Amino acid sequence: MTDSAGRTVTADRDFTYASVPRVDSATMLPANNSYINTTTPTLSWVSVGEGTYYRVSIWDWNSNQRPVFMSDYTQDTSVTIPSGALLPNTPYHWRVDVYDAPYGSNRSRSAPLNFSTGSSSYTAENMIEWAFLYSDNAYYGGPGKMILVNVVGPLPNQVNSFSVSGPGGFAYNFQPSNIMYNLAWPEGSMYTYRNQGRLLEGITRLTITTPLPGTIVL
Repeated sequence: MTDSAGRTVTADRDFTYASVPRVDSATMLPANNSYINTTTPTLSWVSVGEGTYYRVSIWDWNSNQRPVFMSDYTQDTSVTIPSGALLPNTPYHWRVDVYDAPYGSNRSRSAPLNFSTGSSSYTAENMIEWAFLYSDNAYYGGPGKMILVNVVGPLPNQVNSFSVSGPGGFAYNFQPSNIMYNLAWPEGSMYTYRNQGRLLEGITRLTITTPLPGTIVL
């Protein structure tokens, strides 16, 4: 490194890297896309060898915030999630990190898996729990519209299609990226949409199609 006066300084630092075995996601339970019907599941996996430490992380569906749960470092091959960490009927991702020591710098990560704390026995009649639609003048200083839809039941990656349509030719197709997560919000998947322009008076239709027979239209 050289400063404005032309003086230089050199510093050396050695780093040691040792590869850490990775947990095979095929050995992780519950299996991918499981409906576990509990908020206090026991997550497990097969050991990668002696002398390693594990840490489980659980994320909201979009994984765009801090984990909703992180376990302590453990040499066990299972972790039971405590009450209050997860919401019922809600989708999550989870993974297992392997470390060479607690707080160690060498680690590996499993592939992420999905699970829902709800049951796979959801029905079309109870899939959309509620919807909230409104217009205001607070969208970048002008009129805007917002739609919130609480979906309880299917994992987002098992929703074939989800759309909203209304007066004036308004139409939008929801994507998994529209899901927002907040522990203060109700259980389930909260689909959100906001954009410029007002919602016109009249009938607005929500249509969701899942692997269940048929389509629900509200």
